[in-house]
Amino acid sequence: MSESEQTISSSPIDKVFGELKTMRDSLPHFYLFLATICIWFIHFHFLGNSARGYVDSASLFGWLDWVYQDPDSEYGRYVPLVVLFLMYWKRDAWVPMDKSIWLPASVLIVLGAVMHYAGFITQLSRLSFIGFFLGFYGIIGLFYGLKFMKEVFFPFFLFIFCMPLPADLDGLTLPLRVLVSSMTVWFSDSFLGIDVIRQGTILISSSGDFKYDVAPACSGIRSLTSLFLLTTIFAYTGKIPMWQRITVILSAIPFAIIGNWIRLTSVVAVAETWGEETGKTIEQNLGFVTFLVALVGVMTLLWYFEKSSSKEDDLDPAPKESAIQE
Repeated sequence: MSESEQTISSSPIDKVFGELKTMRDSLPHFYLFLATICIWFIHFHFLGNSARGYVDSASLFGWLDWVYQDPDSEYGRYVPLVVLFLMYWKRDAWVPMDKSIWLPASVLIVLGAVMHYAGFITQLSRLSFIGFFLGFYGIIGLFYGLKFMKEVFFPFFLFIFCMPLPADLDGLTLPLRVLVSSMTVWFSDSFLGIDVIRQGTILISSSGDFKYDVAPACSGIRSLTSLFLLTTIFAYTGKIPMWQRITVILSAIPFAIIGNWIRLTSVVAVAETWGEETGKTIEQNLGFVTFLVALVGVMTLLWYFEKSSSKEDDLDPAPKESAIQE
């Protein structure tokens, strides 16, 4: 074989396609599985959305496309690509795994269909959305078994982030807004010497220098959603036990609250020193602080867990074995 032929045969593209073929070959009944998935998709395309007053489409995916026009939900378009990448990333774990038909998974398919029709009748497209992915997950389990379902649970769980946030976030964000406002008032009064009065989610300086309303967009819910997505990815790719993965994912909640509290406290401190307009500038232009502080906290926790796990792996039982032999 010539040198050029060797280069072509070992090109990165050929390697990727070769690995994809290996992945496909590791899935028994692949074409039957693919046909079943296609039928499931076709059903939700032609009979997936009844909320025609919002978007004139019978397709659940048409409804999603309409919702994704909102910049706050647009990231949902790219979640499936992330899921495919993670499946490729972890291929060494699930490709050699034994896979077989597991009939109990059909319960999830039935449950997904029931949820969809309940959402279809009541015009709750988000309920149909959940039913679609629940049935999708059930089809995977039906063809490839419980063990395979457990292995792909984390990447599949990311599909939940394809579901857009509700248009009215007030009821969802009010507890977060009240909590962060209360924390800001307490810290400002106790440590910064700034007398701030809270009226619901409105922060008012006792001197009348500033007045801010912690609106739903300032609750940190969007940062929390993005963090949940990232922490799930980090937890899945990290070499840590299951309970630590769950801890990393759930840590997004307190870290997002802390990040938002730091941002609002900074706004109050700046407004007290340089005036309300300067505080508004900080509020409008430093929204990323909430996400940045929370991300650093989550990454630090993940680093700590990985470091602890690596120390446990480094413990060599060989000295104990040799002592017993002596």
